[in-house]
Amino acid sequence: MGLFKSAKLMIAFYRDKNAKKLEKPFIWAARKPVVGLSNKDLGEQESFLLIEGEDGERDVEVRLHPDKIVLSRDDGDFWKGVVLDAGCIRVAAGGRIIEIAPDGAVKVRDDETPDVVSSVEADGSIYRLSEEATIFVSGDGSQASFRTDDRLSALTPEGVYSLPSNRRKAIDR
Repeated sequence: MGLFKSAKLMIAFYRDKNAKKLEKPFIWAARKPVVGLSNKDLGEQESFLLIEGEDGERDVEVRLHPDKIVLSRDDGDFWKGVVLDAGCIRVAAGGRIIEIAPDGAVKVRDDETPDVVSSVEADGSIYRLSEEATIFVSGDGSQASFRTDDRLSALTPEGVYSLPSNRRKAIDR
């Protein structure tokens, strides 16, 4: 059983021949193996590949934009979308957005709690940032800290510290 049954190269035109904006894009199926977009406004048309599953139903769309490539599929038990651009790769899967930066750092946000960010930095450091707390583990594992509004606790090569926030403010001076 293969990953997909067929792929069709499609072109979506968002304006007609007279440059009038269309209510729905005109979808054209290419008859030749190579097609290109005109040099006009690229925001008015796009190329995409429609991949059908074993059952002949739409499974994945690969949209080719001048500045990014977008893979999308309908909701289900699988990933929903992938966006690749010069700045990063973003994946929507399992109710989360996973972002991979050019340096290899990875950030994860949950759809239900978008203010909470978990990240693995390029050096291996791990962060978990939320309104309630900030958690940090160094890339080599030699240091870890847990900070809330009330307390800072840390494991360092010098020892274990746990300070109330008013004491921490005095030390920070």
